[in-house]
Amino acid sequence: GFEYALGEAFQWLPDGSGLAIKRLDQSRGAIVRLADGAMVTFDEWIAAIAPDGGAVLHPSGAVSAADGTALAPLPGAADCAEFLNVAHAWSPDGRLAYTLTCGIDGAPPAGANRLTIIEPATGAIIWQKELPVGLFPVGWLPDGQAILLDDAAYGSPIWRLAADGAGEPVMIVEDGTLLDIIPAEE
Repeated sequence: GFEYALGEAFQWLPDGSGLAIKRLDQSRGAIVRLADGAMVTFDEWIAAIAPDGGAVLHPSGAVSAADGTALAPLPGAADCAEFLNVAHAWSPDGRLAYTLTCGIDGAPPAGANRLTIIEPATGAIIWQKELPVGLFPVGWLPDGQAILLDDAAYGSPIWRLAADGAGEPVMIVEDGTLLDIIPAEE
């Protein structure tokens, strides 16, 4: 069985070949393959799955391949001595944008609010950029050309940052809450 987790309890793999059970029990998550019923279990809950289905992000900052193989953890995740929060957004091509906060009060590790973009399969850092305090990634534009940022305030501005990190964040909505990004039909 599974225990209910806040947010989504299940997530389809992008190709529809399996179903992720984000919180299988007190500490594990799983992916069930529909073709043969095989189940891959993970030693930790599942926070999110990459759009290509190849990588799994866990709440501790650990990263796994969808077959259960451990990949390099998120750079900087080990800098939190206590509770870790990973604000993240997957790009359409599978890159991962994230910021980290530590502890109940949500302070960034070493006092810097650093947006990091990695290649999950290798753990390689593509680029990093200091953000104003409180901003974190919430999505990518469907064409992968920009990252959308928000902060924890209700009805806060939504910002856009070039996907290569160039320039400064630009406010695109003065007062709003991002619910989802829906790609336009071609």
